[in-house]
Amino acid sequence: MAIMQAFLSLSDLISVIPFMVGTRVVGNTDVCTFMGILTQYTMNASSCWSFLIAAYCYLTIIYNSKVAESYWWWYNAHGWGTPLVATGAMFIAQDIMQRGNVIGDATYECWISSAYQELRMALLYVMLWLHFFAILFIYTVIFFLIQQRSRELSDTQNYVSDPIPQRAPLSPTMHMNHSPISHVPVDTSQGHDMKSVYFPHQIPDFHQYSLDRDASKHENATLSITISHRSTVTVPAERMKNSKNRLIVKTFIISVGFLVSWVPATINRVMGLLAYRVPYSLVVMAGAGLALSGFPNAIAFYLGRVWDAYEDRMARRKSSLLVST
Repeated sequence: MAIMQAFLSLSDLISVIPFMVGTRVVGNTDVCTFMGILTQYTMNASSCWSFLIAAYCYLTIIYNSKVAESYWWWYNAHGWGTPLVATGAMFIAQDIMQRGNVIGDATYECWISSAYQELRMALLYVMLWLHFFAILFIYTVIFFLIQQRSRELSDTQNYVSDPIPQRAPLSPTMHMNHSPISHVPVDTSQGHDMKSVYFPHQIPDFHQYSLDRDASKHENATLSITISHRSTVTVPAERMKNSKNRLIVKTFIISVGFLVSWVPATINRVMGLLAYRVPYSLVVMAGAGLALSGFPNAIAFYLGRVWDAYEDRMARRKSSLLVST
C-alpha cells in the first residue's frame, strides 16, 4: 500500500503547481492549456487513489494482503486511467459543444473555462463526491468488522482465562514444578485474514517438569499440580482496539479535511453553474480549501506511521517486562 500512498502524494503535490501559477498565464494559450490538463488530471487522480487505498484496506481485512495485491492492475487502471478519460473528455466536449477553448480562466487557475461550467461538475465534482461517500462507507464497514473481531477475541480471552482446578485425581502421584500459562497469539502478519481466530495456547511443556519417583510408592495418592496463573492482555485483542482507534482518527481527519476543502468549492461551482452571484467570502473560502486539499491525507498517513511506531515500541517494552518477570 506504500506505493499507492506515494501515488496519492504525487498527485496532490503536482496539483498544487497550477494553483501556484494561478491565472497569470491565461494569455498564453499553450501554457494555460498545459496547466488546465495538469489540474484536471491530478485532481481526479488524487480522488481515485484515495478511494483505492480504502478499497485495498478493505480487501486486506476481509481476505488477506495477497488477495488485495492481486488487483494491482485494476488499481492502476482506475488510478491513472480514469483521470485520463476525464481529461480527454474535456476536449471531446469542446469539439461537440464548440464554445471556444475548453481550458481558460477558472478563477483560481487555468482549468475548465466558464463557458463549459457543466463540465466542471460532470468531469470532477461528481466523481469526487462519489469517491468520498464510498470511502466513508468502506471505513465504516472496516470499523464494524474490527469491532466484531475485538468482541470475539475478548470472548476467547475470557474463556481461556477461567480458573483451573488446583487438584485432580490421578495415580501414581507426580509432583511437578510450577509453570506459567502463557498466551501466545497466532501470527497473522503473513497472509492470514481477519477470519482467523486467535487461540491462546495452554499446552505445558512436560519436559520441564521434574518427577518425584519416591512419591510413586504411595498408593491412592493424588497428582498435585500448581500453576501460577497470571492475568494478561491478549496481544491480538489489544491490537484490534488500537486499530479501531487509529481508524477512527484517520477517518475523522480525512472526512473533515475533505469537507473543509471541497464543500465551499462545490457550492461555488454550483452557484456559478446556476448563474447566481457568488459572494466574495465564498470565493476566498473555496480558494483556501482547494489550496489545503492535499494536507488531510498527508496528516492522516503521517499520524498512522507515528502511531504504528509507538505501538511497536510499547509492544517491545511490554515483552521485555514480561520476560524479566
